[in-house]
Amino acid sequence: MKEKCLSCGRYSVPTYRGSIFITLLLLCFAIIPGVIYELWRRHPGKVCRHCGAQNFQIENESSSTLKNQNKHTES
Repeated sequence: MKEKCLSCGRYSVPTYRGSIFITLLLLCFAIIPGVIYELWRRHPGKVCRHCGAQNFQIENESSSTLKNQNKHTES
């Protein structure tokens, strides 16, 4: 579900910071650093793909559909 980032104003699917490939590499060669890295990646929650901010505005599809329908009926 796409969400609007309040910092940069773009709509995108939030993601975790860091890289899954680094996590897998660390888990293959050293389990403890891999676990620590994965905890670091997931700790703050999801971030914007474009700017890295954590503040999102969740917009339901039904509410945006209602807004569009209201615009058409008012005209």
